[in-house]
Amino acid sequence: MPANIEHSPLTTPPGASHGGRARAGAPRTPPSPLHRRLGALSRLLGDPSHTVRAALRAEFAAAGRTGRAALLEASKADDARARAHARELLVGIERNEVVQRLVRHVVRPHLDLERALFLLGRLDRHDLDTRAYTRALDAMGAEVRRRAERRATPIERARVLVGYLASELGFEGDAQTYYHPDNVHLHRTIERKRGLPLTLTALYLFVGRRAGLRVDALPMPGHVLLRLHGRSRNLIVDPFHACQTRSQQALKQHLVRRGKGFDPTWFRPASDRDLFARQIRNLANGLRIQGRTREALALSPILGVMAR
Repeated sequence: MPANIEHSPLTTPPGASHGGRARAGAPRTPPSPLHRRLGALSRLLGDPSHTVRAALRAEFAAAGRTGRAALLEASKADDARARAHARELLVGIERNEVVQRLVRHVVRPHLDLERALFLLGRLDRHDLDTRAYTRALDAMGAEVRRRAERRATPIERARVLVGYLASELGFEGDAQTYYHPDNVHLHRTIERKRGLPLTLTALYLFVGRRAGLRVDALPMPGHVLLRLHGRSRNLIVDPFHACQTRSQQALKQHLVRRGKGFDPTWFRPASDRDLFARQIRNLANGLRIQGRTREALALSPILGVMAR
């Protein structure tokens, strides 16, 4: 989606008021030094030199909103190469802003997975409005709570979550385009009802918490699972495979066959921070597979901060 960016004074007709009407006899406002500089730099857009492109990226980024507005205007230029270069720089600057916001978010003592995943979604849509998706989660949680009230035991109430999201709404794994970044982003999973194991498990967590259920994520190697808590017994289910039930013993045997030694932490609840770091790695991997290496490398500062 196009970014919601303020128009630059460069695009405002001389003597025009903020309402768009020119005032007769009003003195022309001379362009500021920054506007003159950006105007000169805009004429270099489309230059094939990597050195020039790197310098332009730094200059427009340092100019903040004014720089982004100048790039937006340049993206409408007659020259096709200049247009493409302006759009490339604009997307790169917006992506870097999201990465910096994510870095600031993950250094906080408490990381909220839902908020972090929606913020990560701004790498897909810079102007992502999360309110509609939050309302969707609220509505799903309210429906699960309403239906669960009729059930007698905690495990029966937890099964309502599984039946509603998997059987009725049809959330499941995307095995055909498994590594596509769409399967990482929470908002795209809500739209498509398809996603990675971690993304789907996170969705079940968010809906289950809203419904007052006790649920957590198990950080199994290569495949996050969901645990539903009952009074005397628990259930482990796989949201990627329509919430099929998995026994702990069967999971251990499966991992042994794959050459994995047993690690008790796999059956302990994963923290929001650990799940988010894992999701960043999922996104970086998906981007690399698509050949979007620069975008994948841009995620390194987030993982670097989280590894401290």
